[in-house]
Amino acid sequence: MTTLYETIGLYAVVLWLLFRLLRIGVSDILALCGAAIIVAVVSVVALDVPLMLMAMFAPFGAVLPALAIQNFTTQFGGYRSTDYHLAEVLGALAVYVLYLCAALGVFAFDPYRFGYQPVMGSVIILVLLAYSLWRGHVFLALALIVGQAAWAFDIGSTNAFDHMTHVILVPVLCVVVLQKLFGLLRKSDVTQTR
Repeated sequence: MTTLYETIGLYAVVLWLLFRLLRIGVSDILALCGAAIIVAVVSVVALDVPLMLMAMFAPFGAVLPALAIQNFTTQFGGYRSTDYHLAEVLGALAVYVLYLCAALGVFAFDPYRFGYQPVMGSVIILVLLAYSLWRGHVFLALALIVGQAAWAFDIGSTNAFDHMTHVILVPVLCVVVLQKLFGLLRKSDVTQTR
């Protein structure tokens, strides 16, 4: 079951990341078609590439696939969600990069160990859940609940943070920041030409 979930998570995240990159220059539907074609061709031509990616990046946790689904439902399904503010994305990127650096031993403080502790892991997840509900980020809240349940029932990793975060979140957040900055630049160009 976890292999099926990891496979679906891999394809959802890769498709989403390619879609987000391609839509900087083309329309949404062309970006989605281009991303789907790239994923399909790579999967058929080089069967070992998806397996290597899964070996390198699994487990995907709950947040990345949920954010991918949220983005696709917002773009194509008519679902309206609260948009993530640029400050939220930059803050999440900064905190997560610092978290990864600390987990790799760059700093003396290691927050990764809190994920093994039931009380601290739960408190951190509940704070994130409260924030996401307060801001109206429903998919993020649902992902946190699913990840917390997987951790509580000992499905996959024994660390709570493995169910919530992933190293691929860094390039994904960078792409989102670029898109938000390009969007701000386009808005300022429109207002200056009026």
